[in-house]
Amino acid sequence: MEVYAKENVKLATQPEEPSQGMITGTFMVLVKDSNWTIRWLPTPLEPLVMYKVEFSADAITSVKRSAWKLTFVVNKGETLGPFIFPSSPDELLNILIQQNFIDKSTLAQPEPINLENFMDWRFSDVTRIFHSMVGDSVMNSVGMNQEAYENPQRKRIHSSSAVIRKTEEMELGEFEFVDMKASLPERILCERESPVSMKEWSSLFGKNEVELRRRVFKGGVEEDLKPLCWRFFLDVAMDDVGEQKLRVRYKELMQQWITISEAQLGRNKKLKENFSIIDKDVRRTDRSNKMFEYLQGDGLRAVDHVLKSHCLYDFDLGYTQGMSDLVSVIFSVIQDEALTFWCFAHWMKSIGNNFEIGQPLVVKTIGYVIDLIRFVDPEFFSYLEEKESTHFLFCFRWLLVCFKREFHFDDVKRIWEALWSEYLSSNFSVFICAAMLLQLRDDIINNELEHDSILQCVNDFAYKIDAATILSVAEGIFHQVHDVKHELPVTLFSIVETWEERQAKKERQGNA
Repeated sequence: MEVYAKENVKLATQPEEPSQGMITGTFMVLVKDSNWTIRWLPTPLEPLVMYKVEFSADAITSVKRSAWKLTFVVNKGETLGPFIFPSSPDELLNILIQQNFIDKSTLAQPEPINLENFMDWRFSDVTRIFHSMVGDSVMNSVGMNQEAYENPQRKRIHSSSAVIRKTEEMELGEFEFVDMKASLPERILCERESPVSMKEWSSLFGKNEVELRRRVFKGGVEEDLKPLCWRFFLDVAMDDVGEQKLRVRYKELMQQWITISEAQLGRNKKLKENFSIIDKDVRRTDRSNKMFEYLQGDGLRAVDHVLKSHCLYDFDLGYTQGMSDLVSVIFSVIQDEALTFWCFAHWMKSIGNNFEIGQPLVVKTIGYVIDLIRFVDPEFFSYLEEKESTHFLFCFRWLLVCFKREFHFDDVKRIWEALWSEYLSSNFSVFICAAMLLQLRDDIINNELEHDSILQCVNDFAYKIDAATILSVAEGIFHQVHDVKHELPVTLFSIVETWEERQAKKERQGNA
């Protein structure tokens, strides 16, 4: 590949981005077999790899120029830059004009940047469908307004079908054009392991946390160890003194809502509505499970008490349908009402956004799933795009209740243990969603399913899959992209860090 132009150029970042100001880098125009590619690499590449920019010159629709500053407009008005050149960029512009990538008449002055119109591109497909479903008020609560996705002021592109990669045979600065699908390492089916026993847990706890998390991720834990393991991962006190304090606090919360009179409840519309929905939802929660078989049994009574107490504990979040699904599973393991409450309450600190208006955490995670499928299987993504199914709303239920309604009861526990271990990704649910979709890939494509049929196919998948298979496939996908993480879209970079890598980063930041 010929390096047609190469120059030290700075990229101006925006206030919303973690690295503010100017980033020094190298701007290159690369040519191979009549394919022209523009690439900008930050210096040093690590840890600024998230800012790398690459796009085909064919994608340029216009260039905005202000003195020595260039902003490229590509595809449907998406912009890349601005790039700050050390001297006049006339030579570069003349090259692009001579090659008919831009017309001289398209050169325009850059428009002022409106910070309110910034949005992360990975949500574009999701926000369109969400906007049609829930309207402006919800979109604004998630931080995505209609103007933002219709007129994004900035968007980085990553082509999953082709990238530029340096090879050992080439001299510094020379690159080759590589098909991304071919460049991904082969995906392996990772073997699951036996569950962690109490003896093994005791030998690792407090001594080798990396191996402890690895083993929980790979095999889950034996039944008698689950209460202890779950309290550890959900940060619920395991010592006698701490446990007693939690019991006292839970009793106080219980008293607050038990002693509310009907008159008082009538003057608190939100609380009254929450209690009414809880009464209805609890009645239909896991009734096929023997622990929750009877309306007046200990199981459903505990679920009812925990949910109503949570309404007093977190007034803002309160209760949303789906929470009962989570509490029932926790209680089936912990089998202690007070400790179940604290496990649930602490978990809500990290996934509570799933249940807020607009479900911002669900929307964000669906965006990651979209980007991941686009990267690992562009052919499948193109098919879904053709069938107008790239909103990926079929993932919504999966993520809202953490796969509770997709797997059998015991398998849900194994899925959650893998998620809580955070051994690979801190957001491993993205890889689980991808694994589930890729299991359906061939059926969807070979049967030429249309939009509605795709949705039906995904919905029919519930309870027909086992956790071991999906976790194995998901782990394989993780390793596949982790091995080429520097070629990932910037939107995915944060979810391919292992627990060890995240801990090492914290240590470096602490020592800085």
